[in-house]
Amino acid sequence: MEYVHDFQGFLNESELNEGTNFGDITSALGGGDDKVFADFFKKAKTNDTFEYAPNGVELDYLPNGRGFSQGEVDLEIKQTSRDAKPVKCTVVAKRKNVILNGGTMEYEGDATDVIYFKMDGDKNNIYILTETF
Repeated sequence: MEYVHDFQGFLNESELNEGTNFGDITSALGGGDDKVFADFFKKAKTNDTFEYAPNGVELDYLPNGRGFSQGEVDLEIKQTSRDAKPVKCTVVAKRKNVILNGGTMEYEGDATDVIYFKMDGDKNNIYILTETF
């Protein structure tokens, strides 16, 4: 019985990473609610989900998931044309001080924290969010 109690003492809820669903954050990503976006960016971790309706916006992405790392990444821009219905997105990684090149903000070797995510229905690309999204 002692062993079970000791083992449970090692369990840490944050390490279980069951995934949090942040709900629809479309308006926060569109600049409508900076507090919601800042809270999401701070708390998001691998396997968390959120919903986003990227209708007619340009998103920074890495085609075929290439370069999804801690170091330097070259971004491409994708024009989205989805309807207004939100799509489920899943956080695949969160990295600090990633050096970005290109993209919608025309990054020129700027280092920033990023969230890499995938959108349901798009298995080939990994999209990114930065704190300055």
